[in-house]
Amino acid sequence: MYQIDAPTRRERKIIQYLRERQANDEGGASVREIYEHVTHELNEEVSRTMYYKVLNRLETTGQIEISSEDDERGRLYTLAANLNVENAVTLDDLYEQLETYSTTDALARVIDARDYFQEHQESVIKVAAEALLKEDPVNLFFDMIIHMIDLVQADVEIIRQQGIEQTTSGDEPQGLKRFQSSYSDLDRIAYRGLSLPREAIDIPLQHNMTLNEHDIEYDAGMLRAALDRRVFGSSFIYEIDINSHRRSESRQYLVVSGSDGSMHAGTLALQSAKGYYEDISDVITFNNSVAYIDLPPANRSHSGIDYMVYTIPFERDTIDDPNHRGMVLAPFMYAELGESEYEHMARAATDVVQFRVDEKVFTGEAQNRQNKYESIPKPQVHIRDGTITPQEREFGHYKRLDAYGEMVREGIRLERRILDRIIAGGSRSPIFAGSVKSTQMRIFSVLLNWYIAIGSRKNLGAAIEPNWNLSRAAGISDNVAMTSLLSSLDNRPKDSGKYYVTCALMRQFPSLTEFYRVDLRDESWLEFFEKRRARDVNEEARYGYSPSYHTTVDLADDDFIFMCERADFVMFYVGHTGGDPAPSLPRYEFLTSLRQDLHLLNNSSLANAKRHVLSTVEKLVDALDFTGWEIDRDHNFLSSKSIVKIVPHPIYRAHELSKTLGKKLDAELRSIVISRLIEIKKIRSESEIEVRPVSLKDYMTRLSEINQKDKRDKSAR
Repeated sequence: MYQIDAPTRRERKIIQYLRERQANDEGGASVREIYEHVTHELNEEVSRTMYYKVLNRLETTGQIEISSEDDERGRLYTLAANLNVENAVTLDDLYEQLETYSTTDALARVIDARDYFQEHQESVIKVAAEALLKEDPVNLFFDMIIHMIDLVQADVEIIRQQGIEQTTSGDEPQGLKRFQSSYSDLDRIAYRGLSLPREAIDIPLQHNMTLNEHDIEYDAGMLRAALDRRVFGSSFIYEIDINSHRRSESRQYLVVSGSDGSMHAGTLALQSAKGYYEDISDVITFNNSVAYIDLPPANRSHSGIDYMVYTIPFERDTIDDPNHRGMVLAPFMYAELGESEYEHMARAATDVVQFRVDEKVFTGEAQNRQNKYESIPKPQVHIRDGTITPQEREFGHYKRLDAYGEMVREGIRLERRILDRIIAGGSRSPIFAGSVKSTQMRIFSVLLNWYIAIGSRKNLGAAIEPNWNLSRAAGISDNVAMTSLLSSLDNRPKDSGKYYVTCALMRQFPSLTEFYRVDLRDESWLEFFEKRRARDVNEEARYGYSPSYHTTVDLADDDFIFMCERADFVMFYVGHTGGDPAPSLPRYEFLTSLRQDLHLLNNSSLANAKRHVLSTVEKLVDALDFTGWEIDRDHNFLSSKSIVKIVPHPIYRAHELSKTLGKKLDAELRSIVISRLIEIKKIRSESEIEVRPVSLKDYMTRLSEINQKDKRDKSAR
């Protein structure tokens, strides 16, 4: 056992003191307060000047930060946000943080849009919410898309005319950015958001519209029919009453589970016998996932327990097992991957580790961690923290024959197994759902802004607010917009059993990939990929390319193609919040397969699809009412924004349990990593290894730079 030197003890006491103040909501501490407390604890006699230097070093290494300046107390220090076992980050948090590390102008627009909505919460937004209780959602989306088409066409006509008049000037047409913005909104909503077929609306590529004068073509009848198969609900906002469910016998046997996946990162520091540290530059990423199973009253009375827990054991055998790859990641383990490829794979691994837990619980193969001989009952509803679509789902990544490609394929493979169970269950299939706390999606919010300024005049006679600042409001995300909208309606008491919900929107798996613009017409996805494989095989033979995954396997039962043909995702919002400002609502979504019913194109099959969607929405609301919700402030700690979020109770409990298990993970990790490093880096066995937290700011800056590089590389292609 090595002796801890005085500077190290001093730094640890400072960190401990600041952590205690943070836990007690006491705010930052001044140099004098830190000096007096720590010198008393250590019973040492050193000058306050020494503490200035120690604090400066801790600030430089990213362990503490200056929270504010006080006229009397001077600089106030707090702990810097770090990625550690007690403060792991979810993928939702990660992508929200990346947004804050984009341009300051973009961040300012987001904040300004939130302020704009809050200013009009009790006036414009409330009027819009009450009006949307009576609006047919299919008609709304149809009218909005027609308006967007007209707007894009009007913008491009101006561009074309300016191009004729300024052929020799070389200047960029003045309305080009406006056209690009209106075009991007339409393209995103039509193809990525609603999976509309090209036979209903055919939007040419941007450069074809501006240079070749190709126009948008659409068939009004086919467009409305397509929307009728993708937008579900009697009105844009409607009410669900689950009081009868509360008294039903099925509630006695309702099993609801929730999962949370999180990651933290750290650098390894080698401590010699003299007490010096040598930082090893590689950042190690640790992934962890836990499922919490909320048992129904019938089980509780029989077994005497309220819940069960499932997680994959964090042990040497597990980490070394190829079936559990991705729980611990470091760049030196994947030398064949570039920096950007490795970071993308690390984020995919966080997602896949959680999907492994999801799949085991959802298919009934999981066992209670508290009693390994006890099977966990299959849940009727499983709610995943975050989106239910794999984060890495592009075919270009899926087909790679390396560690990155295998990680992507496993994510798709697990999702396919879950979908298989849903399809096999038919009308009695369980629900695989997601609760998305942070989203950059803008579909519901675009419609709300359009409705306030333009669309409402059709049924109301005049627009709710014709001077609505669309440019300012455009920065609002769906989650924030729907929180504002639904919380403006009459607040329902918790025991009322009544909830306002939005209409549900369906999109297909290809819309979430690079194939969102593919026009299949009369061929299947299997035929499309068979043609693609034939082309790739020819190119591999001609140019000597390395083979890719899809050129080496039978495509008839390929997981990616199966998802393209069968996987549908339905999303909606539930109004279960109030206050000023109201806690942010998550977007709820669930996995289903409606393609066969919708392709039959008859009234009976369409009625079945609608009935299935609305019934699933109601069952999910019933399950949420059964388990309840929690206020999520812990996740929010990683964000500079002061927005409080609401999460379903099972997800909240899963997150709390993951922190507890994370501490065990950290303790078990040392011996595993040390032995691995001895093998790879030949570090002396008598040295001690410490996993040192990574500053959130430094980690996010690193990811932001990689993302910006990816965008530059894509635009250069």
